Amino acid sequence: MKAIALLLLLSASVFAQTLTLAVSPVNVAPGGTATVSINFTDTAPSSNTAGLQWNLTLPAGFTVAAGTVGAAGTSAQKVLSCVGLTCILAGTDGATGTSNFQLNTTAIGSGTVATFPLTVPANATVGANSLSLASIFGASTTGLNVALTTSPAILTVLSKYDLNSDGAVNLADVTIALNQATGAAPCANADVNGDGKCNVLDVLLVVLAAQGVIH
Repeated sequence: MKAIALLLLLSASVFAQTLTLAVSPVNVAPGGTATVSINFTDTAPSSNTAGLQWNLTLPAGFTVAAGTVGAAGTSAQKVLSCVGLTCILAGTDGATGTSNFQLNTTAIGSGTVATFPLTVPANATVGANSLSLASIFGASTTGLNVALTTSPAILTVLSKYDLNSDGAVNLADVTIALNQATGAAPCANADVNGDGKCNVLDVLLVVLAAQGVIH
C-alpha cells in the first residue's frame, strides 16, 4: 500500500505541471536572415523545471547557425549544447560556467531560453512556412519528467518584390524601385533580378508583381 501511495505521489509530481515551449514567429525576405527565439512559459510557477531538450524542425533549405543562451537560461545559470538541431539546456557547475550537465537547483523562469540566427534560402516559398519543435522534454530539479506542450510557429517569407517589407507588393514598392533605378536613392533591394544594377528591368518586374502576374 505504501508503495502504491508513493507511486501515485511521484506520478502527480511528474505530470501535474503544464508548460509550453514554442518558436517565436519572424518575417524575413528570401535570402535574408532573422533571429529565432525558443521561449519557455511556465504556467505553474512551482514546476521547478531545471532542464529542457528539443529538436528544432525547419522547412527544407532553411539553416540555423550556433545558438546562444537566452536571458531566461542565463538567469538560471544554464548552458546550451546542440548537435545538429537537437539541443539540451541544462545546468552548469555554478563556479567556472563550464558545462557538466549536472542539473543545478535553479529553476528556469518564463522567457527566452535560446536564440538562433536563421538563414532563409533565396528560393524559399513565399508566404507562411512552419517552424516547430519535436522531441521536447523537461526535467525538474529532482530529475523527474516535466510535461511540456508545444505548437508550431509561422515564419512568413516575404516576396522579394515587397521592397518595403509591409507584406504586400503595390505602388509603394514600385515607387521604391523607380527611385533606386533613377538614382534618387541608392541601388539596394530594388535589384530584384540580381544583375547588380537597378534599372527599368527591375521596375517592370516589381510592376508585374504588384499586378499579381508574377510572385
